[in-house]
Amino acid sequence: MAPIPHNEVHRQFDPHFFTDYALFSGTLRHYIAKSLEDLLKADPNDIHRRFFIIGLYREEYAAYEDMGAILTALIRFRKKELMFPLEGVLRYKPDKVILETLFNNFKIKSPDDLYAAIGLDEWIPADWHTNHPRIDCAKSLRRMCRFIIVDCQENQKRYGIDAYNRIKHGLAFVPNGSRYLSGLPNAPAVLISNPQPKANPYALLGLPMDDSKLAQRAKLVEFIQSTLRAIVSFYLIGNYSEFLKETRNVSPGSKIFELPPLLSVKDFMQQLSERPDLPEVTERASRVT
Repeated sequence: MAPIPHNEVHRQFDPHFFTDYALFSGTLRHYIAKSLEDLLKADPNDIHRRFFIIGLYREEYAAYEDMGAILTALIRFRKKELMFPLEGVLRYKPDKVILETLFNNFKIKSPDDLYAAIGLDEWIPADWHTNHPRIDCAKSLRRMCRFIIVDCQENQKRYGIDAYNRIKHGLAFVPNGSRYLSGLPNAPAVLISNPQPKANPYALLGLPMDDSKLAQRAKLVEFIQSTLRAIVSFYLIGNYSEFLKETRNVSPGSKIFELPPLLSVKDFMQQLSERPDLPEVTERASRVT
C-alpha cells in the first residue's frame, strides 16, 4: 500500500479533530478541575484541599499549553504557513509554551494584533446576529483576545511553567511549604530552579490556599477553555460549514453554539458582550534556605 501524503491525512482529520475539540476534548482541563472541586465540597478534608490546590495549578498551566498550540496553529494557518491547523497542533513542542515568546515571534503586541493575526473577522458569519441577537460577536471575540494578551500572558509566569513541569514529570512538590521555609503559608509548594542559583540552587513556589484564590484559578481554567472552544468553533464555521451540516446536522454553521456542549461557551460570549471582568491569580516564590 502506498503511503498516504501527510497533507492528505491532515485534510481528512482536520475538521473531525477541531469539531471534537470544540464539543468534547476542549473541556478536559475544566472537567478535571471541577471534579477535584466537587470532591473537596463533598468531603472537605485537608488532604482533598491540598490535592485540589496542586491539581488546579496543573490544569491551569496545561490550559496555557493548549492555548499556545491552538493559537500558533491558527496564526500559521492564517499566514499560509500551514495548509491545515491540525499539523501545527500535532507538531507543537513544549519549548513553545511561553505565550510571551509566541506573541513576540509573531510581532503581536495588542489584543487587536491577535484578533487580526487569527483572522477572526473573516469567520464571523453574516447571519450571526439573526441567530444570536443577544451576543455582539466581534465584541466578545475582541474581549477574548484581550483576556489572552493581558490576563493569560500576565498570569503565565516562567517560574510557574517550571513548577508545572516539576509537578507533571517528577511530582516535586510538598504538602506544606512552611515546614521548609517559615515565610511560606501552610499550603502546598513546588520545588523549582532558583533564578539566582549562586545563592541557592532551588526555590519553593508557595501556592495560594484561600478560597478566593482557588475560585479565581478555577474560573481562569474555565475561561481559557471557553475562549479556545469559541475560537475553534469560529474556525469551523468559517472553513467547514458543509462538514458541520453533513456530520452534526448543524446548519447554518453559527448554530453550532446551540449544541448542548457549547451552551456554556455561548453563555460566556454573552457575558463578554455585557461585562469584561476576569480573574487575577498570583502566587509567591521564595528561596529554600
